[in-house]
Amino acid sequence: MPRALLSLALGVLLTLLLPQSAAAQSCGAENQRPCKIWERVPSCNAGLVERPIGVRCVRQTTAAPRPAAPSCGASGQRACTVVERIPSCNANLIEVSGRCEPCGAEGQRACPVTVRVPSCNAGLIEDLARGRCIKPTTGFDRLRADAEAWARRIAPLADDIYFAFGPMASSAANVRLIYELSQVRNAAEMQRVVESQRRTQLIYEALRRSGFSTMTVGGSFGGSVGYGRFVEGGVSLDVTRRAPGVAYAADFESGGLQVSSGLELVVSAFQDRNACIGGRAIGIGGSFDVGQGYGLIMWFDFSNDRFLGFSVNMGLLSVGGGGFAGESRTQVFNARC
Repeated sequence: MPRALLSLALGVLLTLLLPQSAAAQSCGAENQRPCKIWERVPSCNAGLVERPIGVRCVRQTTAAPRPAAPSCGASGQRACTVVERIPSCNANLIEVSGRCEPCGAEGQRACPVTVRVPSCNAGLIEDLARGRCIKPTTGFDRLRADAEAWARRIAPLADDIYFAFGPMASSAANVRLIYELSQVRNAAEMQRVVESQRRTQLIYEALRRSGFSTMTVGGSFGGSVGYGRFVEGGVSLDVTRRAPGVAYAADFESGGLQVSSGLELVVSAFQDRNACIGGRAIGIGGSFDVGQGYGLIMWFDFSNDRFLGFSVNMGLLSVGGGGFAGESRTQVFNARC
């Protein structure tokens, strides 16, 4: 090997083998370059990092502070743009003219269904003409507020009824059965059919625990465009199973923001005994938004506004929706209250 190449090879070997070489001493300290991998590992002294990588050893600092959250979305602030975040306002706030405002309290705007349900705080009702939350001022306003309060209270029960009987209402094969219910032909036979289902026993138990004495199962048909009339018939059942089922028929006339027609399965719960549900009642329904896709009616005594019970309406061959109020007249057959 030529003498020059031998000298070069010996120099490189000495550089790799000597850890405290002069070359290594010029790297790794603060503000010095990072050491190469063949010089030493780690590349910088303790407490130092490469910034930028491969350029210089500097002291490690805390992470840079996060940028401040955008000043939008809170009450009184501007609504956030779609680039900043979605939704544009914080929870329980609505966007009005580009600003975020609270809703649901007295004098405030009623909250839309996309923000919260119900639209107004407890004890308030929505003035549909103005879209504001107000205190009830008339007898009907107070009754509507009571209906909304009861709807929230019985919502879990109404959901249970819907999930138990909804499949029956959604099957076209049951059209004849529901129609026969509406015709009140044989209460004993209808009781046998209804109570043979395990779901009925589960609903009986839930109703008993909640203070209801009666469950009715019937068929209803009719229609409305603003004004409406519906005829219902079925069997009234004692949830304790101590009294026999009795047939009933009801005629309900209503008015309001309602457009509907068709045949429905109706399952109701009442506080009175199954032979004592006859008479006149006020029904308020269709506007509570507490259920899973069914109609809901709250019933009150016609003479003293006492809460009587509720109905879950499940459409079979029906279309429509809306809010309404009306009067029902119910007759119970072959029974003494």
